[in-house]
Amino acid sequence: MGLLRILFCCGLATVACARDWQGVDPAHLRGVVIPLYNKQDRSSVANVRIGCVFPDYERRGFFRVGLFPMVAGENVHVEVLQGRRALNALTGLEKRFTTQQRRVVEWRDVTFTFSHDTSLGMHVGRIRMVSEEQWELLDGVRIQCGTETTWPKASLFLSGPNAGQVRYGSASIELFKREQRVP
Repeated sequence: MGLLRILFCCGLATVACARDWQGVDPAHLRGVVIPLYNKQDRSSVANVRIGCVFPDYERRGFFRVGLFPMVAGENVHVEVLQGRRALNALTGLEKRFTTQQRRVVEWRDVTFTFSHDTSLGMHVGRIRMVSEEQWELLDGVRIQCGTETTWPKASLFLSGPNAGQVRYGSASIELFKREQRVP
């Protein structure tokens, strides 16, 4: 009877592992949409659309290190409807994470579009949440504001005296400068 139980348990373990071997992963979320609203008048200020959210590992060079798990969101599109108000809402989104949680969240292939000004836009390879005030923009930053500017990395300031600025060294571009109301 004991041998039969062991074989049954081994069979269940094999079936459970076979599901993962077939590429079925229940941890993936697809088509996530996070609408952001202004607290005062409850108007929509931005929409964050994430193509796929899944568990991954930090990369060190070419290697993915299994000791550093993280949550990754790919194909992220941030549609900004109201400039400064959207910045405040993104800060509010950021404050929901603890310092420890911020370190393990990464957005990849991120695009910012501004509905009030189609000449404005930004595309970033990866975004890491550094603090409540600042995001780290990595793996190429392409900013469109009349002319196109390309930097290898930059910082986006969410609050403080530099709120709304994207900075690389001493250069900076203010993306969230206009306050537009959507009718």
